[in-house]
Amino acid sequence: MGRKRHGCCVIAIFVDTFRRLVLDLKVVFLKVMFPRGTAKGIPSAGGTITFTNSTISATKNGTQYNLSVPNAQITFSPSATCTSTTFDTVPNTWMTTAPVSGDDEIFLTGLAVQVPSGALPGGINPVEWQGTFAVTTDTPGISINWKWGAAVYSNFTPNYNALAIKPGHKTACGMNNGDHAGTPEGVNSNNQPWKKFVVGGARGGGCSNWTGSWSGTLSVMLVCQSSQLRHTTAAEDLLAMQH
Repeated sequence: MGRKRHGCCVIAIFVDTFRRLVLDLKVVFLKVMFPRGTAKGIPSAGGTITFTNSTISATKNGTQYNLSVPNAQITFSPSATCTSTTFDTVPNTWMTTAPVSGDDEIFLTGLAVQVPSGALPGGINPVEWQGTFAVTTDTPGISINWKWGAAVYSNFTPNYNALAIKPGHKTACGMNNGDHAGTPEGVNSNNQPWKKFVVGGARGGGCSNWTGSWSGTLSVMLVCQSSQLRHTTAAEDLLAMQH
């Protein structure tokens, strides 16, 4: 795990484990979110955080897996009273708006992956998820805590807006339940909830675990440095994981 900082952005590299076997003919929904603490230091006037150039990579039994993940944009708006998200197909970006006060969980980005023929093995370690965070405000000291999960569904859709992803744990617009951010709250063409089709696999056990178990947490600081490029040490990364 490592991070490189330059300007007002940070390249964050997250390493964790894909735990359980996923059988054929199923879809894995992987999602990244801001956990408790979300983004700290957002000014009262608001600001926008973007997450771009995101990829997932892993190797198991000599097979290399490489996935490109949709971009994300979270706008912390002083006029927002709840959290909402939509998927814009043109820039391939999850567009989320949240109150400046944030939430204890805010959905960042997600990707549906059709399981390849022959299944997807469990115990893939490491799984590396990386991308570039940036912020539109010049306010120094903004920090981000993020983590990811993966759940398996026997029936799903590549139409991300039809999933009605829950954008926030406590502040999601019109979704007054205790589900975690990243839960698909929508229904299919037969009016069956997507949640009905969750099964065990990846980082989830099925039943009501619609997001899969969360990884550890990685903390990153968006520091404005005009000309410096710096790699964090392993000790710094361990410290970040403990916060």
